[in-house]
Amino acid sequence: MELKANIFDIQGLSVHDGPGCRTLIFMQGCTLNCKWCSNPEGISWKPVLVYNVEKCRLDGNCVRDCTFNAIEIKDNRLVIHRELCKDCNDYSCLKNCYTKALRVSAKEMSIPELMKIVQRDRQFWGNGGGITLSGGEPLLQIDFAEG
Repeated sequence: MELKANIFDIQGLSVHDGPGCRTLIFMQGCTLNCKWCSNPEGISWKPVLVYNVEKCRLDGNCVRDCTFNAIEIKDNRLVIHRELCKDCNDYSCLKNCYTKALRVSAKEMSIPELMKIVQRDRQFWGNGGGITLSGGEPLLQIDFAEG
């Protein structure tokens, strides 16, 4: 079985998280619950639905498409009922969200898929550069991190 991990962001050309120029790979999931967390979207073990109010047109497509009736428009605002949404795996609500106001926080990726993306930055790493695994907490997905 191929190892996979939930990756919620990849940032190239970083000079703040280790020596040299680096590519940061943000892995989903953290159990620490730090009050100063700079990546709260990475806390949940599973990918979660993320909503950007500034992009939303309130056209109701997501409300109509949601398999679990977890989304509604109330008082001219989109409301996501997390207790209904959290076990959704198909994210049907994204299908017709043309403004991308809704997105999934992470994508499940294999090591070859991830390395294909990371290779784009390799020429910029130079001496001392490379990859930094961040999060969330990468050690929660230790088998993948060691791969």
